[in-house]
Amino acid sequence: MKSFIKRVLISLFSIQCYAVTTGTDGLASVYTECKKPGQFVLTFDDGPQIGTTSRCLDILKQNGIIGTFFVNSANYVDLPNNLEAQALVKRAYDEGHDIGSHTYQHKDLFLALDENSMEINVDRNNEVIKSIIGHQPVFFRPPLGNGGFTQEYCTSLNIPYDPRTETIRQYLYERDMKVIMWNADTQDWNNKGNVENSLAELGKSVEAKNPQTSSFITLIHDVHDYSVDVILQRVIDYVKGKGYRFVSLAECIGEAPYIDGYNPNQPNDSTINSNATQFLSGQSLNKNADLESSSIKNIAISFLAITLVIINIFF
Repeated sequence: MKSFIKRVLISLFSIQCYAVTTGTDGLASVYTECKKPGQFVLTFDDGPQIGTTSRCLDILKQNGIIGTFFVNSANYVDLPNNLEAQALVKRAYDEGHDIGSHTYQHKDLFLALDENSMEINVDRNNEVIKSIIGHQPVFFRPPLGNGGFTQEYCTSLNIPYDPRTETIRQYLYERDMKVIMWNADTQDWNNKGNVENSLAELGKSVEAKNPQTSSFITLIHDVHDYSVDVILQRVIDYVKGKGYRFVSLAECIGEAPYIDGYNPNQPNDSTINSNATQFLSGQSLNKNADLESSSIKNIAISFLAITLVIINIFF
C-alpha cells in the first residue's frame, strides 16, 4: 500500500513538473503557425505609411478582422517625428490590432550584429512604439526573416543555418520578445499588384492543407498601394472561401501582445497568457514565468518530501 501511494504521488509530481518546467535555453520562441487549426492571421510589415495604412485599416474594419502591424520607426516615414504616422499606429492599436516591432531602420539583424546597432533597432524601436500606444511590444518580426530561421527549419528545407540566429534570439529573449515568422506569403511586394500571382503564391502553402488540420500566419505589406487596394481584399475573400477563421496573432499563438500582459482582444475561452503563468509548446512565455515556475516547483518538491516522510512514519 505504501509503495503504491508513493508511486501515485511521484507520478502526480512528474505531471506537475512537466506543466511548469519550461525551456531554459535562453532563446526567444519562434512562431510560424497558430496553436489551433482553422485559424488564419494577417500580418503587415514595413509601415506605417501615410495613405496606405489608413486604407488598410478601413478594409480590415469592414471585414471585422484583427491584424498585426509590425512597425518600423525609420523606413517609409520618420515615425518619432511624424504626428500623422503616429496617429496611424495609435488608430491601429485603438481598433484592436496588435502592434509589433519590425526594427527601427528595417535593418537585417545579421548586419545589425556586425554594425553593433541591435540596441537602436530593437530597444529604441520598442521605446518609440511604447511612446505612441503606451505598451512595449512582445511580437517581433525580423526583416528578411534573418534571426528567425531556426536550425530545425533550415534542416527541413536543406538550406544553410546561420549560427548568428542564436545570438539574435538570445538578445530578444532578454527583452521578453517573441519572434513571429510566417508559413504563407503573398509576395505582394514582388508581384506589383498582380493579384493572381499573389494568390498563387499564397496557394502554394494553403492549397495543400485544410482548416481541420492547419493554420497560417501570412505576410503582406501595408505600405504599397497595390497591396492594400488590389490584393488585400482578394486575399481575405480567398481565405474565407477556404474555410479559415481570421484571428488576432495574440489568439493564434496564445501570447499577450505587450510586455505588461495587456491584451485588448482576449476571448472568453482564452488560451492567451496575460500573466506569464501558462505555457506553450514546452517553452517559457517569459522570464517571469521561469521564476514563477521555479517557485512552484520548489513548493511541490517540499510538499512531496514531507508527504513521503509522513507515509514512512505512519504506514
